[in-house]
Amino acid sequence: MILLWPYFYEILLQFEEYKKYDVDVTPDGKCKDRFRPFFTQFLENAEPRVRALEKSINELFAKTKSLAVDLGEPETDGDGK
Repeated sequence: MILLWPYFYEILLQFEEYKKYDVDVTPDGKCKDRFRPFFTQFLENAEPRVRALEKSINELFAKTKSLAVDLGEPETDGDGK
């Protein structure tokens, strides 16, 4: 299973690095940078739900494998071998 949370955190870190190098740019005074606050809040709110979803999916896989064995299918490892 692919875990996306480290990827999203990496994007936020890259954004902070980019801002360090882009010091000559002056945005319009009426504009506010809402990128970091928005995605930080998104990650904080969504991460527990995604972790619970990943746990549920793993439990579903285990139960499905058990059911398949009960129905006579040979046991396999994670690679299907």
